[in-house]
Amino acid sequence: MYDENTLYQIALTKIEHVGATTAKNLIRICGSPAQIFKEKKWKLKKIPQLRASAFQNLSDPAALKKAEAELEYVLKNGIRILYYENEEFPWRLKQQVDAPILLYAKGELISNAERVISVVGTRNITDYGKQLVEEFVSAFQQEAFQIVSGLAYGVDTATHQQCVKLQIQTVGILGHGLDRIYPHANTALAEKMLTNGGLMTEYGMNTKPDRENFPMRNRIIAGLCDALVVVETGESGGSMITAEIANSYNKDVFAYPGRVHDPYSKGCIKLIKEHKAQLMAAPTDLISAMNWDVKNDKKQEYQLHLFSDLQTDEKNLCEILQKLNVAHIDKLHQLSEITPGKLASALLSLEFKGLIRSHPGKRYTLVV
Repeated sequence: MYDENTLYQIALTKIEHVGATTAKNLIRICGSPAQIFKEKKWKLKKIPQLRASAFQNLSDPAALKKAEAELEYVLKNGIRILYYENEEFPWRLKQQVDAPILLYAKGELISNAERVISVVGTRNITDYGKQLVEEFVSAFQQEAFQIVSGLAYGVDTATHQQCVKLQIQTVGILGHGLDRIYPHANTALAEKMLTNGGLMTEYGMNTKPDRENFPMRNRIIAGLCDALVVVETGESGGSMITAEIANSYNKDVFAYPGRVHDPYSKGCIKLIKEHKAQLMAAPTDLISAMNWDVKNDKKQEYQLHLFSDLQTDEKNLCEILQKLNVAHIDKLHQLSEITPGKLASALLSLEFKGLIRSHPGKRYTLVV
């Protein structure tokens, strides 16, 4: 399943002072993680913006030894490695300049679901906040939806619990390795999530849930989604950081206004007042703003009626997208066997007709 390239991909993440941006720059210049480790040192030294500390660490044999141990753990525990140049890597996250080069995933999670919503909020959730979470999650019981959160106490826990209860795909993003669950009280919940969703992290085994890991974890929660929802939060803390990151990624951010005198509504109110979040009184507000719809039998009939009026190539593409939910242009070319020129023309025509939507990274989804 994994080869020598995987070993070097892991090893690159084990080198101190080599972050995601530096790693991608090295890969771009050298061609692959393996080539970075095999490259002559004098050539590496000439790479611009490579810090001296990073250069010294590239020759440290400990990185490969750590990678070997990591890969052994991955293989023994049914963990998937998602490398940023592979198709399985979450395409929404890949668009962000600070996205990690590698993710570890466990469970039956879909790494590129059709529609992804991230939900964040305070660890000190109120009864009112719990009610909001339950009502919100209940509105997204179609297969197309995946709900992401951080498996922390409070809003995160309530979100994952409601997803498990309603059998909605849910993914917990961790600030530590997959060899532990933090908080420990959520171990049973995490186990249940593995059957319809799962766990994801950029951190390898033996990584403790240190405080500095969680802002990094938050950027993944923000980067994975189409829309971020803030349920309850104070004026500072992780949820506010995640909302700021989501805004910097040009994501759609929504917030429940809450009760004006409640300390855990102040953060939501601040986001709304500063136009950093859209006010959301009900899930339908998000659905409307995102131009999403609920799939049903009548809609299926309407789709078939629309498809019958299309050109052969256009109809073929719509039928493929109906099955795949989201597809890269290369996948559409492969499955449709339409020439590149005709493919581009058909996709543009379908966009003008409002039947499909294009996304960053040359990916397409069906709108109707």
